[in-house]
Amino acid sequence: MKISLQQVVASIFAVLILFIFLVYILNNSALLGEKPLFVRALMVNIVLISALLAIYPFSPFFTGRPVSYCVLICLPAIVPAFLFYFFLFPVQMSGGFEATHMESTLISDRSSNGIIEVGFQYPIYTPKVSITNQEMFTQKVNVFLRLIDNSGENFLFRAVRSEIPEANLSVESTVLGMLSENSDYLFNPIDLAPGKEIIGKTVFIVSNLQDGAAFTDALRQGYRAHFELRNHENGLLLLEFPLDRI
Repeated sequence: MKISLQQVVASIFAVLILFIFLVYILNNSALLGEKPLFVRALMVNIVLISALLAIYPFSPFFTGRPVSYCVLICLPAIVPAFLFYFFLFPVQMSGGFEATHMESTLISDRSSNGIIEVGFQYPIYTPKVSITNQEMFTQKVNVFLRLIDNSGENFLFRAVRSEIPEANLSVESTVLGMLSENSDYLFNPIDLAPGKEIIGKTVFIVSNLQDGAAFTDALRQGYRAHFELRNHENGLLLLEFPLDRI
């Protein structure tokens, strides 16, 4: 079997295309999840066809028969991706969201389990959560923490944002600057790729509550607490899930 220079160049080019699209798919799941199902299937097929074209010169049975190779090997190979995205994928995605509170942490200058003062007298609460998107498309969500006292009064706290519109220095922007370099932390809005689970620590700056009760004191006094997932665009409530422990 003799492989020509032209075939070698074509194989190298196919490998390059394969590498570019594969890296894009693996590293941009949230962005890919915004695309129509047809586009997602098409991109997967580009990777598959590029791989098949790259190995064509090394297929002795199809030597000198590129048309037969395309008809018998390449064309059937594109079918599974379309079947998956148009039939199996919608069935797998049950819709909605799943979320769990995994553990709680209060950051401290002295230890990882106390309350940090950072000159603002605000505790910084960093609960670790797991969130799974069961929708067919990427969703942008914001995480909130709601505390309800014994009289039914609500205290709602929004997790720290990744982009803060105010130009002036604020507690939120300072905390963002302190923690944003650590990949363990999540900031609003959170991009949830379809079918993917994301695990990380959300960040809440919890000011003193009614009558000067601190956050931990409020929970000890019987305050009810839960997290809320809300749509980033319209604020629509998507899911409530409990705060299990502090």
